[in-house]
Amino acid sequence: MPAKKKYTKRQREIMRLKRRRKKKIFIIEMIVLAVLAVVLVGAAWMARKMSLINHRELDQEKVITAAEANQQYREEPAEISESATEDEEIEPLLAESAEQEAVVADLTGKDIFALVGLDSRYDVEQENSDTMIICYIDHDAKTIDLVSVYRDTYLNIGRGSKGGSNSYEKANAAYNVGGPEQMLTMLNLNMDLNIEEYISVEFKALAETIELLGGIDLELSRVEVELINNKYLNNTANACGMESSKLDLPPEEEFSETDYRNYHLDGVQAVCYARIRHTAGNDFRRTARQRLVLSLVFDKAKQADISTLNKILEKVLPLVETNLSNRKILSLVRPLLTYEIEDSVGFPFDHIEDPDQKRTGYDCVIPVTLENNVRQLHEYLFGDDGYTPSRTVKNYSYTISMQTGLGSGSIPSTSEDGSIPWLAEGEGTLSAQTLTPEEIEEIGRQAGTQQSGQKTEDVDTSMIPVIGDMGKSN
Repeated sequence: MPAKKKYTKRQREIMRLKRRRKKKIFIIEMIVLAVLAVVLVGAAWMARKMSLINHRELDQEKVITAAEANQQYREEPAEISESATEDEEIEPLLAESAEQEAVVADLTGKDIFALVGLDSRYDVEQENSDTMIICYIDHDAKTIDLVSVYRDTYLNIGRGSKGGSNSYEKANAAYNVGGPEQMLTMLNLNMDLNIEEYISVEFKALAETIELLGGIDLELSRVEVELINNKYLNNTANACGMESSKLDLPPEEEFSETDYRNYHLDGVQAVCYARIRHTAGNDFRRTARQRLVLSLVFDKAKQADISTLNKILEKVLPLVETNLSNRKILSLVRPLLTYEIEDSVGFPFDHIEDPDQKRTGYDCVIPVTLENNVRQLHEYLFGDDGYTPSRTVKNYSYTISMQTGLGSGSIPSTSEDGSIPWLAEGEGTLSAQTLTPEEIEEIGRQAGTQQSGQKTEDVDTSMIPVIGDMGKSN
């Protein structure tokens, strides 16, 4: 039997250090493997979630941007939909397929896309876009701005609901006639935008999200409570396939017409609130309610735990349709959970209603003028002071003015903006004064002379792009 080898004290110390190093390396390897396993599981989880979304490839020949229509490609990064280069700003995490990748990065630049809420309460082949919101994200400032386009706004929608290829009617008809392609083109050409991406959701998605987040708290007037209980609740609950109940309504001596009370709303009740339009402020107040609900949901989602967010994704993603790639969607997840909604407004800013349909044949909202409103829109969204609208917008604006008799001299001093009284916090006038039919007629009479004397040499009506029937030129 060989004699046991003897080691010096120095040799034993070296051997002990080597064993410790091996143990450390083994532990580090195990940690790395564990982290890798978590990443792979998380990646597979996200890939599965992405498969729930209804992806729709748009006919890009039918999506026309303002830059294309006006043949001017100005360097305006605020209007460009791409936010970062893949190589420099986005790190792939997985690829379930060639088109399905998860990404994490600190995004830079700007994003702009359309959020569309679909009114699918009725069994029809096509759906009206009941809600249209322009979402502008500034990744550098980490802010989000929302612009609600009033659904009854009188615009050039392209191919009309009653035929024709250059029809002026309510904006929400564009989606019904030509789907998201015509809706995006309508927004682009009427507002000088370059939006090529959209996300559409059904009412049920909002109701499910709010329900899973535990509801939201809102100040309601007596009239709003009565409308939720008696006009919207049953219809909305049936459309969403969800249960709900009427809100408590105290007697008038305890809750007068001028009072506001705090209510905790479930998903169905909150959607009912967002749908209310038959109060002071009409559709303008309605879009303000929608933006308010969206902001409250956004804030609650940022505080939700993983389990709740997982349940929301399982319920809501099948109700979402978009042409955003999975890469783009995943790149926006973290920003949308950390950015702040900076502001929200309605478009058009300056407008006059046509409730008796004498000017347009529609109960609609007339931008006064479209050119004036587009100038304000670009100042608001992009900080582009002194913006000059394109020839396309000027042509559309001229046509609307000629049809309605409302030109630049008809711009009202105030327009209803839908301000919610309890949010005004003592700013004096809680909401803009709604114009009466008599006031509208008077403005029209005053505009008649000015409009008839408007110079037309700057307007070439033959150059007006046709939305819907016109594809991109090669």
